[in-house]
Amino acid sequence: MAHRLCSLSLLIILALASILDSIHALKYVGINKAGSTNGGIRFNNDITFEYSFRTLITSTNFIRRLFQQNSASETKAVPKITLIIEDIDGVAFAVNGEIHVSARYIGGYNGDVKREIAGVLFHENTHIWQWNGKGQTPGWLIEGIADFVRLKSGYVPGHWVKPGQGSKWDKGYDVTARFLDYCNDLRNGFVAELNKKMRNGYSDNFFVELLGKNIEQLWNDYKAKVSRAIFNERKEANFGFPSSRASRICGPTLHTSHLTENHHHLRWSSVIILAVASFDNIHAVVQYEVINKAETTNGGIRFNNDIGAEYSKQTLTTATEFIWRLFQQNTDADRKNVPKITLIIEDIDGVAFATNGEIHVSARYIKGYTGDLKREISGVLFHENTHIWQWNGKGQTPGWLIEGIADFVRLKSGYVPGHWVKPGQGSKWDKGYDVTARFLDYCNDLRNGFVAELNKKMSNGYSDNFFVELLGKNIEQLWNDYKAKASGIKGMMLQLDSWIRNGFVVELDKKMRNGYSDNFFVDQLWNDYKTKYGDMLNLSNVRNKDVVL
Repeated sequence: MAHRLCSLSLLIILALASILDSIHALKYVGINKAGSTNGGIRFNNDITFEYSFRTLITSTNFIRRLFQQNSASETKAVPKITLIIEDIDGVAFAVNGEIHVSARYIGGYNGDVKREIAGVLFHENTHIWQWNGKGQTPGWLIEGIADFVRLKSGYVPGHWVKPGQGSKWDKGYDVTARFLDYCNDLRNGFVAELNKKMRNGYSDNFFVELLGKNIEQLWNDYKAKVSRAIFNERKEANFGFPSSRASRICGPTLHTSHLTENHHHLRWSSVIILAVASFDNIHAVVQYEVINKAETTNGGIRFNNDIGAEYSKQTLTTATEFIWRLFQQNTDADRKNVPKITLIIEDIDGVAFATNGEIHVSARYIKGYTGDLKREISGVLFHENTHIWQWNGKGQTPGWLIEGIADFVRLKSGYVPGHWVKPGQGSKWDKGYDVTARFLDYCNDLRNGFVAELNKKMSNGYSDNFFVELLGKNIEQLWNDYKAKASGIKGMMLQLDSWIRNGFVVELDKKMRNGYSDNFFVDQLWNDYKTKYGDMLNLSNVRNKDVVL
């Protein structure tokens, strides 16, 4: 009887594995070799393979987006990722499609172990997918890129250096990550391009080719910018983590190949529970359908050839996860009930619109678009998918805010078109979707999670007073603050002083240690400043007391 039950269990697992395998080509396998140790027990209780698989799935999607790897030809062929928990020293390492994590580290970690291991998995999974210059890329850069990915994911440990700290670019993984973040600010997508170049080899000259300066020059610029006190620390994105219901057609695949006598400690009951949990996770998802009603038109043909239904489904899946995290919608009760999203390509004017779980995209727009079409449509789908999930105040929320939030999501996803306004531009907060998006980004900096809270409030209605309740000021006051900040009076004053006298700000700070006197300045400085910037900033009515150092 026991033999029959065991055989039946095996058949169930193989059947589930077959179903899952048909849904997602990338397989995830988990082995806890330290199940009897304190760390192994803590992993099973506080982290689990189910959570780890979801983290690996999310990080894989995140890494591919960050590396701008939009097709199979741009990524490594990795059919399977195996996570192994074992009784070893250190933290973790990755090799040949395997991620090995130390049970000793898990057992001894003081803090939020789930969040820490999520960050570790983002780092190690980067090693699975990044190019290493065919073995030529130096270790500091390999590890620095992995920590750069961890930085952008938001799983940043408290012990990391702050921006600008560190004695040299290669003295610490976190130091390199911060430096690469600076380089990526100089050229959006720099790390993705650098990784792409490392597919066939490596040269320090890659930095020169992409940024126009060698590594040492870039490092000196980075350090100088911080030391002059005009380098504003970039706010690290807090992507959070997806809910227990993964919004994807695919899911973690369970395999029985690891169930050998060497791993007899894995009990059949645990494996069956994990398999059933994974199978249940597949059904608790949003379904995605793509219909091309314009496939005989030039735009419809271009959609099929250059974008495709599968890529569109992947983008919508990723966008849904991203929106849920950004809106902090971690349970079914937090969000709309949308069982299915249908993307329809049709022969219409305009760009796109969303209604009743459907996203309609213009084949005419696709036909006429000049540029990176795949990236543009990805941005459009992030925008329109936001309309599927956002609350609209039961019809009371003004259109500028509805559209502005959708473009805010597109902004945070990174799919920003070149024609968008820059931060601070625009005549009024409601004069342009991109203008509103930039303004909301400023508001979100004032209160982390502001847009998520605003969206939550709009589930039952809308009032302009929501801005006052969340930020303490009305929309017009916030807009004026935003524009004033963008004018950069304070920053330009500091910059001018630095130009006039190298190290002036540092010396001024040193002088103020024991007191202050206006004599620290020269009266002519203000007149020189107004002469240089007065016409541009209309400073005729600005008084000395309006500028604060």
